[in-house]
Amino acid sequence: MKLVNLRTLSADTSLSVYMIRLYCKKHGLPHYKIGRKILVNPDEFSSWLRKINEKRSAPVQSLAQLLNSTFEEIGL
Repeated sequence: MKLVNLRTLSADTSLSVYMIRLYCKKHGLPHYKIGRKILVNPDEFSSWLRKINEKRSAPVQSLAQLLNSTFEEIGL
């Protein structure tokens, strides 16, 4: 398993170190803390990014569709 620091990941992805830290802290980016260092596995980063993109591209249900499917599930 290869781990890189945030500066290296930043240079490879064109994301700022600040944004990567934010993704680690608030958006579930897998990371490892060793002392004060934060390290990321590039393969895990790619997988995480793919999942995020899949969620964004998922079709959004209309409120009516959501209510209808919920009512069907509970038998109304």
